[in-house]
Amino acid sequence: MKIKETVFKEIMESPVPPPEVGGIIGGRDDIITCYFADKGSKENCYDSYYPSTDLLNEQIAVWQSRGIEFYGIYHTHFAGDDGLSCSDRRYIVNIMQAMPPQVTWLYFPIVFRDGMLVYRAVREKNTVKILPEEMEII
Repeated sequence: MKIKETVFKEIMESPVPPPEVGGIIGGRDDIITCYFADKGSKENCYDSYYPSTDLLNEQIAVWQSRGIEFYGIYHTHFAGDDGLSCSDRRYIVNIMQAMPPQVTWLYFPIVFRDGMLVYRAVREKNTVKILPEEMEII
């Protein structure tokens, strides 16, 4: 995943959020050039992120009108938890299965205090593969 340095810094240097908040990432030409921080739904708690689906879909529509592609969803983890949970994996599979057929991959970065891990979900026929992805800050 290629991400603009300014966007990476903004995500990493934003005020320390409670664990399990998130947002969406977008851009052009396979480069992350923007993000939108989600306010989260009322169900958010210490160990679960529940996105504000309507709000995020509205932002994706705004991006589309500006030629910005939706590239995925990021969320934060609490200190020491820098991998995908079983719930994260189910969530990713559900999102990929709900996407239109032309969307064959999305990024799912996990942000934690000391860095960011990136996963790429790829849909091939009826199977979703979740793979670690290298990140390049440009």
